[in-house]
Amino acid sequence: MTEPRVSFVVIGLDEAARLGDALASLTAQGLPRHEVEILYVDSGSRDGSPEIAARAGVDAVLHIERAGASAARARNAGLARARGALVQFVDGDTCIAPGWVAAGSAALAADPELAGVEGSLVEARPAANLYHAVCELDWPAGEGTVDFVGGNALYRREAIAAAGGFDERMRVGEEPELGFRLRRAGFGFRRLDHPMAVHDLDLRGLGDYWTRGR
Repeated sequence: MTEPRVSFVVIGLDEAARLGDALASLTAQGLPRHEVEILYVDSGSRDGSPEIAARAGVDAVLHIERAGASAARARNAGLARARGALVQFVDGDTCIAPGWVAAGSAALAADPELAGVEGSLVEARPAANLYHAVCELDWPAGEGTVDFVGGNALYRREAIAAAGGFDERMRVGEEPELGFRLRRAGFGFRRLDHPMAVHDLDLRGLGDYWTRGR
């Protein structure tokens, strides 16, 4: 069996309202289907998210228990199943921008010392309320070397797997911690001046904003 070139690992918990768009953005990358693997990792959704993923034609729907679920656990579950040389992690509330995977793949091919790359991330509805506007300012942009890449990023699978993946003891901050270990192993990271994704945080009040930052 021919191995895929890119594995998309999509993670979600009760993302039924946005998951379909997220998955559609992956097939819209324009890559030949045999070069792509799409894995959906569900963290115990109660809104039919796994069924949405299955109907969308993903290659596999994986499950982790809702109790104790975290982004780190979900990403590691997908990483363990992924077969592509490159792994693009995708949050279930995120749409990957057209052309991003091609741009990210080219950057990784040009520099074998890079473990991962990211591009610009924007908030889907920055004018929805104050919280969305603030989060729009949170997303970094601009070309250059960075210490780590975020949750929606393109990684070299062998590098991240050799490092042991994300630390599942961490509820937040797992990306900087992984970045530290990979830099210590001799790898680097880069942010590209290229659109990567549109992220819909759907914050409706102070409680949502506080929970996001925990």
